[in-house]
Amino acid sequence: MALVIIPGDPSANSYVSEAEADTYFENRLYSDAWNSFVQKEQALILSTSMIDWYIDFIGYKTDPAQALDWPRTDAIRYSGVEIPVDEIPPEVKTATYELTLSMMESDVTQDWDLQGFKKVKADVLEIEVDGSSNNPAPNAMPDRIYKILSDLTRNSNTSGVKVIRLGRA
Repeated sequence: MALVIIPGDPSANSYVSEAEADTYFENRLYSDAWNSFVQKEQALILSTSMIDWYIDFIGYKTDPAQALDWPRTDAIRYSGVEIPVDEIPPEVKTATYELTLSMMESDVTQDWDLQGFKKVKADVLEIEVDGSSNNPAPNAMPDRIYKILSDLTRNSNTSGVKVIRLGRA
């Protein structure tokens, strides 16, 4: 499937183009894997979809028929600055790149199957680790993605990352 990056289009499937991603990763440390990665378009499409699945953005879709969550109307940053209705904010693009990089490291969409546990017991709770795996459960949406998007969300994520805005009266 080819990338469609037209903001507000009913067939759009990515917030960024492959060329934009190439430029981003060219300037980012520890992103050498991007150059040799074969499924770039699929990864960008999946990253975009996952951001829309997991993030509760401020504002409302500009057009109910648009495929992606951005662009949006009534999207006002905590600083009071309104995001133009035809704009994909730079944080959304950065989050797309960073989530794509995370997916290249491991399959973040895979359900965790309790790998590494020898015994799990429900009555009189008992958990025994077998020590064969040092790999933690995959995290579909890394905390850094929530942090990148924190100015654009309703703060309803379940990642454990909480952003609290303080204002002066």
